[in-house]
Amino acid sequence: TGKSAVLGVAGLDLLGVLHARIEAGPQVAEGAEEDAWTQTWFQIVGAMADAAEKSVFSNVRRHALEMIATVLIDDRVQYLSDDQLRTVIGSTCIPLASTCINSLFNNLLETNEVHEELELCIVLIFKPLLHHILRIAEGNVPAGGVTFADIWKAVLVAMRDLLRDEAADLAGKAPVVSNEFLSSVKRVGSQQLCNALVVLSASGVISAETTADDDEVSALTWRSINAMTFLKNQLEAAATRESSKEVEPRQSGEGAETAGS
Repeated sequence: TGKSAVLGVAGLDLLGVLHARIEAGPQVAEGAEEDAWTQTWFQIVGAMADAAEKSVFSNVRRHALEMIATVLIDDRVQYLSDDQLRTVIGSTCIPLASTCINSLFNNLLETNEVHEELELCIVLIFKPLLHHILRIAEGNVPAGGVTFADIWKAVLVAMRDLLRDEAADLAGKAPVVSNEFLSSVKRVGSQQLCNALVVLSASGVISAETTADDDEVSALTWRSINAMTFLKNQLEAAATRESSKEVEPRQSGEGAETAGS
């Protein structure tokens, strides 16, 4: 068993070496060579995705998830068209991460390894997307191609499932997983989602807050946020803390004035 896990990691490392050595240069833009390079690239990523989803060894799955996120922000991604980039993020990265998250939650164990694997899934959802956000959101979309709206809807569904009420996650779970463990994982997800909202609103991709004139993506975003119990609670707690900070200086100033008089 131990040897099988070692071999799994070694196999992934070989895929990493192959990815580093496949030729990508001026010749890539000349038709047939582009097809050959792109096919090889997608096959490598596909093999990594298979390991992340299907391996019975946690260390192999974690290694694969981390490698995919790294490959998707590698310089070679510039040789993919905008449509191919949206395809791999929308059809591989986000569905894979969502599947792995659901699989882990279906048999949830409170271990460092599970926590790390869930974190890597969350990173895979957001890191490639935000790294390439301008290409994904603004590039031309061919008929029938994956759109930014398709990708972002999948992100919101994954986050809605992750950031629901802890009681739903704990229902029927044995052994019982602590609220602290779940909250720790959910904080990672909510922080990544909040960072994404800041980037998307700053880029003009979505509106900064809900309005009557929202486009479809913006409206869906804020409806989904309202359904994420954990995130709403976090935002409300943060707003309360900020309000307290504003009140305290005023009260201190009022106290100083009274003492002076």
